[in-house]
Amino acid sequence: MKIAVSLYGLLYGQFIRNGEPSVKDFKHCWPNIQRNIIEPLKHLGHDVEVYISSYEIPDENLRNEFYDMVKPNGVYYSDFQGSNTFTSKIASFNNLLGKDFDFVIFSRFDLHWFKPITELPFQ
Repeated sequence: MKIAVSLYGLLYGQFIRNGEPSVKDFKHCWPNIQRNIIEPLKHLGHDVEVYISSYEIPDENLRNEFYDMVKPNGVYYSDFQGSNTFTSKIASFNNLLGKDFDFVIFSRFDLHWFKPITELPFQ
């Protein structure tokens, strides 16, 4: 199957959430996604493409590190100013317009998966 993994949300930086600082870092989250979602699906024989919907990382070196590490098939950046908790989630659909997939996985970028995907019961 041809599968899109569409990841959305904040990639990097410190933000205030419920009055408390919250740190997001793609370097911490991506290895878990790679190990538990991307690689297992490829191992099962699926063609997997990764799409990101987020806000641009201002630091050019970090942005380049993100592209080198994740190697996304597509990225859609929203404006951070005026955004809300749904902005990048809703915008994640823009990455997939005009593309043909058998299966799509939507997930926040900062979620950690506790075990790898071992099967897709929809095949």
